[in-house]
Amino acid sequence: MRLIDADKLKEYLTHARNLNKLYGKGINLMIDDQPTAFDVNIVIEQLRKAEYNHADYGHDYAIDTETAVDIVELGGITYQN
Repeated sequence: MRLIDADKLKEYLTHARNLNKLYGKGINLMIDDQPTAFDVNIVIEQLRKAEYNHADYGHDYAIDTETAVDIVELGGITYQN
């Protein structure tokens, strides 16, 4: 899977290809109805919830690498700590 900019796709389809004349706003609605593949705000929130105080490093916060990888790979959509 790869992430795309939905707004740029809508602009391309409606303006560059003049599909707006053929399909009206239907294309934009179909794109808007698609689920979010990666939510940056949720990923950041989940990373912060998963961090812990690591006294060995001067009270800095740390997070288990595998937990961080799981959160990022799932895009913040379904990870539950």
